Amino acid sequence: MDKNNDHGLKNHAGRHSNLSPTDYLERGKRNVTDGKVLKGGGRDSNARYHVRKVGDDAYSVTITDKKNQILSVDTWSKEGKEMSREYVEEKLATTSGVTAPKGFWESLE
Repeated sequence: MDKNNDHGLKNHAGRHSNLSPTDYLERGKRNVTDGKVLKGGGRDSNARYHVRKVGDDAYSVTITDKKNQILSVDTWSKEGKEMSREYVEEKLATTSGVTAPKGFWESLE
């Protein structure tokens, strides 16, 4: 593991956000420390999805492995908009087979 928990995230930042690589990684780390965790299903049962509310209907998700090494940080949809609850729920369900338990979203308030 790289000492900064950076596994190619600098390149990923440029493709998936408008944040600088440093801010992107910091957001990812904050999602891990301050977000709520959903455990993986579907393609990767070892994945952890750390979800954090960052606005009225805006969420950021950090995907880690079981050792909490950051694999990905998702903040914006393909359309360049902040990710809404509906968007995150749909993407988690369709791409990862993960469904949040009752009360999960309310616990992020």
